[in-house]
Amino acid sequence: MKTLTGILRQRKLVLTLALLLALLGGLAWVTMKRQEDPRLPDFWGQVVVSLPGADAETVERLVLDRVEEALASVDEIKEIKSTAYAEVAVLTIDLREDVADTDSAWDEVRSALDDAYAELPEGASEPRLNDDLQDQEGIVYALTGHPDPLVLERAAKDLKDELLALPVVSQVHLVADPGDQITVELTDSAARRLGLDPRLLAAQLGARNRILPGGSIELSGRTVTLRPQSEFESLDEIRSTPVLLPSGSTVPLDAVATVRRGPEEPATARMRYDGKDAVGLAVVLRTGINVIEAGKQVRARMAELTPTVAPIEVDEIAFQPDRVDTRLHELGRSLALGVMIVAGILMLTMGLRLGIIVASVVPLVALSSLAVYAIGGGVLHQISVAALVIALGMLVDNAIVVAENIQWRLDRGEDGESAAVGAVTELATPLAAATATTLAAFVPMYLAEGSTGEFTRAIPLLIMLTLTISYLFAIFVTPALSQMFLKPHSGIPNGWLERLAPRLGRLAVRRSGWVLVGATL
Repeated sequence: MKTLTGILRQRKLVLTLALLLALLGGLAWVTMKRQEDPRLPDFWGQVVVSLPGADAETVERLVLDRVEEALASVDEIKEIKSTAYAEVAVLTIDLREDVADTDSAWDEVRSALDDAYAELPEGASEPRLNDDLQDQEGIVYALTGHPDPLVLERAAKDLKDELLALPVVSQVHLVADPGDQITVELTDSAARRLGLDPRLLAAQLGARNRILPGGSIELSGRTVTLRPQSEFESLDEIRSTPVLLPSGSTVPLDAVATVRRGPEEPATARMRYDGKDAVGLAVVLRTGINVIEAGKQVRARMAELTPTVAPIEVDEIAFQPDRVDTRLHELGRSLALGVMIVAGILMLTMGLRLGIIVASVVPLVALSSLAVYAIGGGVLHQISVAALVIALGMLVDNAIVVAENIQWRLDRGEDGESAAVGAVTELATPLAAATATTLAAFVPMYLAEGSTGEFTRAIPLLIMLTLTISYLFAIFVTPALSQMFLKPHSGIPNGWLERLAPRLGRLAVRRSGWVLVGATL
């Protein structure tokens, strides 16, 4: 108790530390990481395996069944949904929601997929696992202004390479990518005249376009790797490729066929913007960063890059950082409005001096809680701000009790320091117990598992943090403020609530039966 008394006597130090912590919270509001929603653990993943030339039934029998059998050994998997298409198998994996370390679980899935790959038929691709399904393409651009989709594609790829160089960008995807296809159209008359089979021609071109190992040679103690020029590197090279005819002679490919470059046919996806054909550029920002600041960097870089692809037009069609900024500003205004409403009610019901003291604790506690939350690595999103709004009505309770007790002691003739020490000595333990019971009510919500628990975890975390800090401020900061501003009352009730309270008390005693009935109902 001597320690507590000694701390209460250091009013300037206590108030200085409280103000510094609140200022740190204000700085955290401006600088801390920002997102729209909390990021959930990666409970979901997708596996894709291709088997060229196989129908859906064959894919199911030779690919899906074997992959599912291998994945059955992973205990962390809750459910597997698989679909077989012609030439491709797609599996969606859900992990159990009680899995704490999802990274280790996905490593086990990858190990099982490696085992399954050894059992797949020849020609099947290696299973590809994507465990980043939550990554959002928060920024999308549309490229228009040219009739050739390949020109739009090349411009989009140039912009993609530049954007990937930004440290805040994780991935960049092309939307409605037209692809790049080399089409060889065999002239019917030439094929009949020369007896050329289209299938044999395709086999010759395929054999010519393989990447073959060239081996190595030793020269003066150094190993030189040989790389044969076996794959095609240009359209002219394809056109000049020798074609072996049934007669044994050879002719250039362009003598019997038309070779042209164009988009993939048939098109797998199309995009139109403002009535024009377009290619989209979708940007995925890294996680755990300030999305708003990252968006500013991407927008500034795109403003620099757009003139380099002229006359291609680049239009911004989706920009999540602006939406995050707007949403957080709205919640911030709600938080500020809540603080003002609470302060107004306190001054209206408790009187000016008591109301100002308790009301001043509200922003101090809210900002101090935000500072501790930011130091602990917290991210500012709509759930965390909503938690602060919810906590506003609860964080004033301890301060009200302490301030009222100090005022009561002052009214009975105690000096400011004695009143503060006496109030804290009397109330420290009961308020700690009351605060602890309130904290305990939020523990189950904090310990909740699954995606819902992860999404809402900031609510119990911030409320429990705010209540704890409000208790500390009630014990140390409220007495310091009370010694500075509270004065003894004259003994005459000076507020309408002070005049009304005794009457309500006497009425409750006289009509105790009705009070009990009302409380029961």
